[in-house]
Amino acid sequence: MIIFVGNLDYAATNKTLLQLFTPYAAVKHLEVMADKITGRSRGCAFVQIEEKSEAEYAITALHNTKFMQKIIVVCEASHKHPLRKSFTPVGKENVSVKK
Repeated sequence: MIIFVGNLDYAATNKTLLQLFTPYAAVKHLEVMADKITGRSRGCAFVQIEEKSEAEYAITALHNTKFMQKIIVVCEASHKHPLRKSFTPVGKENVSVKK
């Protein structure tokens, strides 16, 4: 399942987001979305979690919670979200988390 995380602090990184999700689920891949020109965070991320039950648990536990001084939105990613096109889920053959 791919999860959308919104309203992230611009200082959030892949590493800090991984630390947030690790207690709730085994993260297969995640990426804080960045502007292609400036490299600055866009304030959102996508997280790929293999097990649906773990993903649902993470969503329930983290939605509307405070992370880095901001209340974050955590939900299943819509196939229609325009930034989802920029996120490439990792296939079963290679597991990686960018840090």
